[in-house]
Amino acid sequence: MSYKATNWAYDLPLTGSAKPVLVALADMADEDNSCFPGQRKLAAMTGRSVKTIERALTYLEGMGLLSRVKRYGSNGWRTSDRYVLNLDVVTLDLPDKVTTSQNDYQSESLVVNLARLPDILSTTTRQGDGAEEPSVKPSVKPSGPKSKKKPSTRLSDSWLPGEACLIFARENNIDLHHEVGQFRAHVAANDRKQVNWDAAFRMWLGNVIKWRKPGDVPKPNTDWALRV
Repeated sequence: MSYKATNWAYDLPLTGSAKPVLVALADMADEDNSCFPGQRKLAAMTGRSVKTIERALTYLEGMGLLSRVKRYGSNGWRTSDRYVLNLDVVTLDLPDKVTTSQNDYQSESLVVNLARLPDILSTTTRQGDGAEEPSVKPSVKPSGPKSKKKPSTRLSDSWLPGEACLIFARENNIDLHHEVGQFRAHVAANDRKQVNWDAAFRMWLGNVIKWRKPGDVPKPNTDWALRV
């Protein structure tokens, strides 16, 4: 048992089935913060179904809280994975609820009758379900937490196109003052939000050229300062 790993798991702001699964893994962790229980054993320890355990493990791995290493027995058959806990992650910025069906929450309880647990819990010499312990423990570098996506925003009243848009308009003889006004009107009328407004306007200018008729003569545009 690793008290450091167990305290780490308890302190993380997880909810749902992810919390008891991570605590169970931490409780079995060795000095390398790793263990290799089978999913049936985790289900028996937490009082959750095997399907719920699978979802919780996938969620914890996606959050960067653990890494999985495939393991094989001497006969070549796949056995329980090794789970390496990433104790470097101490805060979580992403939602930590594991999606499960309503029936899962209604039918499963964290209160477990220890007298009815499978025999696998009584095994003290091995952590897994009868699989051999590899002679050399693989070195795994846990992945870090995922970064947040930049949010979309409304167009600011003070926004002006960047230098790339100015150069593009000049090279293609586009009346920039007119197009900025048209762009603002279109955004306001459609209640638009964007992550990068300069890129959105660059696409707008591209469409200006795309929809020009062959006989159209562009109006010369010589003022590039965009005075407001």
